[in-house]
Amino acid sequence: MLALFIALTLRPAVRYLSKHHTPPWLAATAFFVVLLSVGFATFYFVSGPVASWYEDAPKPAQAFAEKFSGFQSSLDAPTNLTEKMQNASKAANGLPVQEVVIRESALPTIFGVLAGYPVQFLITLLATPVLAVFLMASGDLFYEKLVRILPTLSARKRALHIVYDIEIGFLRSYGWPVWSWRIHCDPSHGEC
Repeated sequence: MLALFIALTLRPAVRYLSKHHTPPWLAATAFFVVLLSVGFATFYFVSGPVASWYEDAPKPAQAFAEKFSGFQSSLDAPTNLTEKMQNASKAANGLPVQEVVIRESALPTIFGVLAGYPVQFLITLLATPVLAVFLMASGDLFYEKLVRILPTLSARKRALHIVYDIEIGFLRSYGWPVWSWRIHCDPSHGEC
């Protein structure tokens, strides 16, 4: 889904570049390299402040604990009441009530978490850009297939208008408002 989102967002830009004699595969690869570079640069520049926040994290917790240390004494009464209620619920003859605890092995759960989530994240991280590049580099193959399967000319035009409107909606909504007026190419209105 993320690959489709990226492809729909950048597909009009790839189309624009392909109309100016740039192969779609080259434009899609260039966009992928730019996105990858921006991602690494963002990670690099954000890592410093995040590391300093991580180092400074105990200080606000200590300040909070110091400010509300007087509040702890007001919680002593309910805590004592709770302990008294637990002592009253013990058996009357002085014998402790037997507790039954069912313990499951934590090993399968730990292995499931360790093996599942990082692998799934890594697969998503690697597969998304590859799928997005293939979707963008496919050129007008999707549109050709869409036109080929629809029976009437009006249905074909309507389907292409819907696809173009979705692309332009993504483009305008997610960060490319400057390009949207230059890239939008509606076949019913002539050349771009």
